[in-house]
Amino acid sequence: MRSNHGGDIYRNRVDFDFSVNVNPYGMPESCERAIISSLKNASCYPDCEMTELRAKIAQKELGDKATAENVICGNGASELIYALCQAQLPLQAMVTAPTFKEYEAAVRINGGIVLYEALEELNAFALTESIVDHITEEVELLFLCNPNNPTGQVMSRELLIKIAERCEQTDTFLCLDECFLPFMDDEEDYTMKGYLSEFPHLMILKAFTKIYGMAGIRFGYLLSENKELLETIRGVMQPWNVSIPAQAAAMAALDEDEYVRKTKKLVREEREYLLSEMKKLGVEIIGEPKANYIFFKAADDLAARFLEKGVLIRSCNNYTGLGEGYFRIGIRTPEANRAFIDILKELIS
Repeated sequence: MRSNHGGDIYRNRVDFDFSVNVNPYGMPESCERAIISSLKNASCYPDCEMTELRAKIAQKELGDKATAENVICGNGASELIYALCQAQLPLQAMVTAPTFKEYEAAVRINGGIVLYEALEELNAFALTESIVDHITEEVELLFLCNPNNPTGQVMSRELLIKIAERCEQTDTFLCLDECFLPFMDDEEDYTMKGYLSEFPHLMILKAFTKIYGMAGIRFGYLLSENKELLETIRGVMQPWNVSIPAQAAAMAALDEDEYVRKTKKLVREEREYLLSEMKKLGVEIIGEPKANYIFFKAADDLAARFLEKGVLIRSCNNYTGLGEGYFRIGIRTPEANRAFIDILKELIS
């Protein structure tokens, strides 16, 4: 089972790609330099243990008491999603509908049944407390994405704590995808990193794909206080799964605090611009976007019409729980965003 995603610039000749939700600044220059420097070791195998890198991630994400043993690194977040399902082999797993397609794909390819927590458009596709009652002992694994992809809706920490408490009661592993939280100014108010020791079934998935613009380099990681769980997952993963250039880029990215602050500011300002202009044109924005992408409704053929103008946007018609007429755009540079609005005016006038 393969899922179609955005970013297909290889089969579409475009001027602007709004179908992906990665950092509009692209990869930091320090990461580019680190990649180039690392190529002198390209004839060597990558470091399988990645102890220094994992320790640096643990310290940055979890504080001085954390160690490399709290972190698994992967070839992007997607590899870790599949490795988790291969390690746990859940007979039943739960995802929201809609959400990132690879969760359900990973469950199915490993023989599991997918249960859906349907999100309602009347509620802007936001998750509610009703999910707590639906987490039973038969649900062995639960995937949640915060903010959710593609809807952009954010789950409060209060709700996530209730869900995590329920998962401890039912012996359900909870994989919380926080890949888009770094784009939010108030990410610390939503992250569950500080609760890993309280909830042994909780793990947090993150990636440099989005926030550091490294989609083509591939680097992700999983955080947990449950070291037995991490060892089980590590046991099914291939050796040398993270390349030397990816490891070098990740080490450099961890020092790019100013780059992240600059990114948050750009995303906030450009999101406000796009929302304002789209609303003026009568576009139906769903919910209140807080990350680096906007979810909206429009004419079914909008993506095809944009493509004719050399612009890719993400049709969400292949997300479970959605259909034709739902779209997502990533927030890009000011130049690209203004070009998008100009074309949108032309298309819907």
